[in-house]
Amino acid sequence: MANILNPITFPLTGVSLIEASAGTGKTYTITNLVLRLVLGHKCKAQPIHKILLVTFTNAATAELRQRIRLKIHSALLDFYAGHSEDPVVGELIAQSDNPELSILR
Repeated sequence: MANILNPITFPLTGVSLIEASAGTGKTYTITNLVLRLVLGHKCKAQPIHKILLVTFTNAATAELRQRIRLKIHSALLDFYAGHSEDPVVGELIAQSDNPELSILR
């Protein structure tokens, strides 16, 4: 039976291993977890250069790096707007105690 990982409630302490088959949303989930770490949502905020992600190939690393950049940029614009079409970012905006600090991070 598959475990469903919720990127809003997943605990962000210690080391985590995310392992799943192709096409299951790993990259989407990881980008949202990184965004939560950068924002400090239900965890201690971390600057992006302090977050370590390990993948199996250089191509996967490059794709993940690009997707994370796009996610952070998109979330920044959404925080400025005060809403998002992305359900995870929308939830992060709704749960933010300090949107201005989130924008700065």
